[in-house]
This record gives sequence, C-alpha cells and structure tokens, in this order.
Amino acid sequence: MRVEPRIERNVKEMATTFNELASIWLSGSRANDGGAQDADWDLVVFGNRQAAEALEASGSFLGQDVDVVFVDLASGEFKRLWKSEIWEDFASWCWIERSATEAEYHSAKFSDQLVMMGGEWVEAGALAVTRKRALRLWPTLAPETEAATAVN
Repeated sequence: MRVEPRIERNVKEMATTFNELASIWLSGSRANDGGAQDADWDLVVFGNRQAAEALEASGSFLGQDVDVVFVDLASGEFKRLWKSEIWEDFASWCWIERSATEAEYHSAKFSDQLVMMGGEWVEAGALAVTRKRALRLWPTLAPETEAATAVN
C-alpha cells in the first residue's frame, strides 16, 4: 500500500496538533484493493470527543478527497466529520484489531430494487455485509516491532 506524501504529512500534522488522538487508520478502497487513482482517502480516527470537535472546528485541512470518521473512545460513538451532525453507535462496525497494524470491520450496503409481487411492483432490496480491512497509519510502529508482530 502506497500512501501519498501529502496524506502522510496531513496525518502527522493531525496527530501532533490534536494530541488527544489514540490512532489513525486507513480504510475504504485504498486499504482494501488499492483504490482507483482518483479514489478518496477514508480515515478512521480514534480519540476523545473534544479532539473531534477541535478537529472539525479547524476546518478540513486534510483535503476535499479525505473523509474522516472519528470514533469517541469514551462513548463508543462515531461521527463523520464535516458531513454529519449526529454521533452514531460504532459497535455496528464490528471493529477488531487483528494485529498492531491491521484491523477488520464490517461494511454493510443496502441495494434497492423493484420486484414484481402479486402483479405489482414492490420496493425490495438486499443487505450485503462484507469484511473489510483497515491499516494503521499512526502511530507508526518501529520496524522491529512490525517484524515481531508479523511473526506472532
């Protein structure tokens, strides 16, 4: 996985400016299949709600192509910064840290479709749940720690 230098710089700036952060992870298509060249950057940030509020108030210095989901560790809730006003339950993500550098979460999508029932078109749909992975961007681990984690 290759992270653009500006994303690396912005993640480091976010981590040093908002010192109440626990970790920052890359999720979405770039963490799972490399993503298309023009794919956005999906970050999952863990910390406290005050840091989320300060980050959101600072404006999105990360860029238009960066989406941030902020998880409040104290409440177990998340918010899509700059996109949503509400905090939601993070338990629905089924987040599991598989190693020091990789996590797994569930992604759910509902696809709407029309089906014929009894001679009438009725809205129906299917719920698809898939397992996705996230990769830790910050704090980074020392190379010897990563090697030890990979062996275990």
